[in-house]
Amino acid sequence: MDVYIAVLGAEANRKALELVQSIRKQGFKAERDVLNRKLKAQFKSADVFNATALIALGGSEVEASQVIVKNNATRREVVATFEQIESEFSGILAKLNDDSSENL
Repeated sequence: MDVYIAVLGAEANRKALELVQSIRKQGFKAERDVLNRKLKAQFKSADVFNATALIALGGSEVEASQVIVKNNATRREVVATFEQIESEFSGILAKLNDDSSENL
């Protein structure tokens, strides 16, 4: 799996669905939590799915129209707008991987 979106609250759930659909249209594998579980349980799901990247999406992120995309293995982070995620997710993943390899 390329990215798992952990969702915090009903407001963020709708945006998470939009992001998942946009990411999938770009050819990536993406999932989000649909069970309204606690954040820790969602992070465990990301590990079970072996997600490359992780996004935690809550109300404040929806208001700001941006999130932190985290490399689930190295914990490197990239701040990305919703527009960037919806149109150029490959570039975000490349930056996560490039940053982690440059700084190891």
